[in-house]
Amino acid sequence: MDYDYKKEYMRWKEWKDEEEKLLRQHHFNEQKIEELHEFDLKQFNAERRFRRNQNVTKDIF
Repeated sequence: MDYDYKKEYMRWKEWKDEEEKLLRQHHFNEQKIEELHEFDLKQFNAERRFRRNQNVTKDIF
């Protein structure tokens, strides 16, 4: 089972768009929204690198 980057990115992007929309509705600082977006993208990419190399079918731990 391979990591489907495109599918996971689309799910992440959808979640992030909803979060940013909610923050803007509550008049959250635009600079902070951008910082959160960059941070979350770095976290997403770090998890992607981990999961891409993860072999879930391997019996040896």
